[in-house]
Amino acid sequence: MLKLIDLSHIEKSDVSTANSAFEVWKQVYTPILTEANEQIRPEFFWKSKLLCVIEREQLIEGFMLASIYDLSLNGLIDIPYFAPLGDSMKAKLVDDEEKIFTCEWVTVHPLLRGKFSKVQIGDVVMGLGFRAFMDSPCTLAMGFSRTDLKADKMAESFGFENQGMICRHGIECGIMMLRKSNFKSHRYFKTQQVIEELYANKENKTHLISGDL
Repeated sequence: MLKLIDLSHIEKSDVSTANSAFEVWKQVYTPILTEANEQIRPEFFWKSKLLCVIEREQLIEGFMLASIYDLSLNGLIDIPYFAPLGDSMKAKLVDDEEKIFTCEWVTVHPLLRGKFSKVQIGDVVMGLGFRAFMDSPCTLAMGFSRTDLKADKMAESFGFENQGMICRHGIECGIMMLRKSNFKSHRYFKTQQVIEELYANKENKTHLISGDL
C-alpha cells in the first residue's frame, strides 16, 4: 500500500506509519551521519511536507520525503537545502520563480536492501515519489543523489539530468533536476507496472498532491 501523508497534519490513523518510517530513517542514517562527523537531527525528517511511503503488513518497505519551495517567495533560496548550489544556479532558479519539489532521504528498509529481485524497492520508491511530483503544482523536481549507490543513475532513468557534483554528509552526490516534460517511465516494464499499480491505489492524505482525498 502506498500512502501520501501530509507531515504537517498527520491523521490519527497514520501516526503509527509516520513513527515507524521515522524509526527506519533513524536506523539507516545514524551511522552514515556519524561517519561524516554529523549528528542525526529529528527536524531533518519532520521538517518535510510529504511522506511517500510503501507499507505492507505494518512493515515500512521504503519511503521518500519531499518538500515544496516556491522560489517567488523572498529568502527561500537561502535556506540550508539550497546551500550546495552555486550562486548562478540559485539566481536562475529565483529568476524563473521555480516551484521546487525536493526528493529527499530515499530509504529502503534494511531487511530488504541488497536482496535480488527483478523489481527493486529503491526504484519503486523513486518512481512513486516522482509520480507524486507530476501531480503536484511544482515546476521542477530536485534531489541530491548518491553516486556510490548509483542513485544518480536511477534518477536519470526517470528523466532527471545531472547538473553537477557536490559532497553531502561526506558522500559524493549529483545535483539532479527533472522537468515534467522530461519525465520517463522506468526502463523495466515490470517495475513500471508495480509503480503504476501502487500509485493508482494509493491513500492520498495531502492537498499538496492532486487526486481524490
